[in-house]
Amino acid sequence: MTPVRFYRLSLLAPILLPLPFLPFGIGALLLFTLGFGGVQYAIFAAILYVAIGRLKSAESIQRLARWVPVLFIPFQAAGWLINCYFERLSNPALIGNWDPLLPFAAYILVAGYGYVGLVALTYHFAKSAGYIENNEL
Repeated sequence: MTPVRFYRLSLLAPILLPLPFLPFGIGALLLFTLGFGGVQYAIFAAILYVAIGRLKSAESIQRLARWVPVLFIPFQAAGWLINCYFERLSNPALIGNWDPLLPFAAYILVAGYGYVGLVALTYHFAKSAGYIENNEL
């Protein structure tokens, strides 16, 4: 497997990882991540899929991976603001709700870097076991 294929497949981690943990309660928290930002993540993952394909080495993909949680925050904030806009259309008494954006950004960073760390660890073990080809693409 090439590093590009590995990192492209790793984009599925936020979708697939919560499923086995559902019976243990932690899955609910992980699914909250997907439910809260599923549409935004799908758009973001499609952009990352293309970007990963254009990078020339595993190191450059890993540099991108370190920034992914930070880069996702504007996508998540846009989704939140669009949702607030439509809620306000249905109920004009609602005010614009910017208050949760900072806590949600912190949550995105924690969850995002958790996934990034898991992917980096998996890549390291897969490469040392010989499942990943040379860094040169």
